[in-house]
Amino acid sequence: MRATLLVLFAIAMPLPAADADYYPMKIGNKWTFKIGEQDDRFVWTAAKNEKVGTQDCVLMEARVKGEMVGSEHIAVLKDGIFRFKMGEAVIEPPICFFKSNARGEKWKETFKIGDTASSADYSATVEDVDVPAGKFKDAVVVNTQNTYKDAKSNKDVTFKASISYAKDIGIIKQAFEETNEKGTFKFTLVLEKFEPAKDEPKK
Repeated sequence: MRATLLVLFAIAMPLPAADADYYPMKIGNKWTFKIGEQDDRFVWTAAKNEKVGTQDCVLMEARVKGEMVGSEHIAVLKDGIFRFKMGEAVIEPPICFFKSNARGEKWKETFKIGDTASSADYSATVEDVDVPAGKFKDAVVVNTQNTYKDAKSNKDVTFKASISYAKDIGIIKQAFEETNEKGTFKFTLVLEKFEPAKDEPKK
């Protein structure tokens, strides 16, 4: 399974709260997603603060059946929300996957993940999204597509994603499609519950 999710580089400056709240990354926040028709659940957690180079990031961890299946380092900067690292691979330059005031915008990112060069086209719309966790009005839906060379076969792989974000919740739906020499594969994650981190009791 490709842990999505699905980017960042520059001097850290916070977004206005209305934008930053589309990806609340307080340490301990946890999102539980249903994986298509499977019984397993995909759990996405803001694990801890950690630097990538000199950049302060939040380490996000993905688990299925309690086993970690992926991770990302994400930071919120003045120009949007960026991914600095996927697993152990540093992204150069970091990828902006959610822009401030992204609604209706299109943008392109060119980058390398480890030794793999790639580029991705992004666009954003506003839609009402219905998932098990609830009905969310005016969610920001970011669509992306990128094509890269498979490291083993040297064949083109096309990856498409549609990620829906709700204010004060974060990601509520993720739909993925990958086309390679073996065919096209699709899967969807829908939010079942969001558990915000508990505040430390005052002493």
